[in-house]
Order: sequence, then structure tokens, then C-alpha cells
Amino acid sequence: MIKKARFADFLGVTNWIILFATIFFIGFLFWYGVNFRTYDNPENNSDQWSLPPINNSNGTGLNNNSSVNESYILELISRFNLDDIDSFLNIIGIDKLHKSIIQENPFIEFYIDREYWNVEIIDGEPLIKNGSINNPDILITTSKEEILRIINSGNKQEDLKNGLFSGKISIQMIAGQVELAEKGYVDLYNSLIGVNNNIGLNTQSFWSRVLESLDKFFEARKY
Repeated sequence: MIKKARFADFLGVTNWIILFATIFFIGFLFWYGVNFRTYDNPENNSDQWSLPPINNSNGTGLNNNSSVNESYILELISRFNLDDIDSFLNIIGIDKLHKSIIQENPFIEFYIDREYWNVEIIDGEPLIKNGSINNPDILITTSKEEILRIINSGNKQEDLKNGLFSGKISIQMIAGQVELAEKGYVDLYNSLIGVNNNIGLNTQSFWSRVLESLDKFFEARKY
């Protein structure tokens, strides 16, 4: 009976250890996803989504939105407002975005002609405000002209891809990889370029970084 009691006590202690280890690991994952952010100057950012070469149907490479009347675009620039950003967001495909596992909404920041705009996606609908915010998920840098060309184009998706590839639109990843993946940014990116490219947000890459961080943590604990 004594041996059985000791064995039961051992199982009880083991279960508690497993429980605390699980809680610690889950907490570590959330900390990792939320805190591993890089927020550089929008005019000098390096952590951007890269796109493969895009060719048009005749193989001559990028088009230059030539179907959009130049004078018309210049007229629209003077009347640029949040409705234009809303139209642009719909073209990007913000319906792919959703809350994270800890119920945080997606946050996007725009840097448009040296002016900041911020967007919170609430149940699939964008809440657009003027000004900068702390720790957005991504930062989109572009110009009013480029946005207006795309939303008034006859081939919006193709011109959007061209803008990304040509550098007229840049998207900088600010949030941690796991947080971006949780909120649907991988699906958004894949829909933009039409291929299954995980832009570094794949599970294998994430777990490799987690294991590397854990190795460093336990190595430091030895000393």
C-alpha cells in the first residue's frame, strides 16, 4: 500500500510539472509572437514582403497603369480621403484578416506621401483614422497617385501586383511571425500574388526560431 501511495504521489507531482510546463510554453509562444516586432523608418525599411517577377500577357514585364488618364488622377489627388484607402483595402483583400487567437484585431498602418493613416479591422470592416499608431501588424508605404491609379484601373489586381513588384508599394512586416499568421496575413499575401508562398511565416520557420530561443534560454540557465 505504501508503494502504491508513493507511486500515486509521484504521478500527481508529474502531472503538475507537465501542467506548469505547458502553461509556460504557451505563454512563451504568445510573448514571442507579440514582442518580436521590427519597426523601422518607413523610408528605410528592409523587412518587406518580396514578390516574384510578374509578366503581362505579351511577356514585356510590368505595365505602368497607362489605362488611367493622367489628368484625371491629378484631379483626384487633391480630393484624396479615407474612402480611397477603404477602396484600396478592399482590393488588397482585407476580408482575409481576422482576430488572433487572443482576440486581437488586425492593425494596418499606411505611410502615404509622408502622411500616416491607421486601420483597425473589426469583424472584417475597416475603421480608418488619420495618424500613426503604436505597433501595427504591417506598414504599407505608397503614394496617393499609386492608390488612385489602382482603384480606378480596369485591371485592379494586376496593377496592384505590379505596384508591389515595382516598389511603388512596399509592405513592411512589423508584428511577430506567429501573430501575422494567426491574423490571416499569409492568406492575404497568397491571394495577392496568386501562389502559395508563405513569405517566411511558415510553421517550420516559426518552430525553428522557437526551439532556437528555448536552447538559448536553457543554455543561459546553466550559468
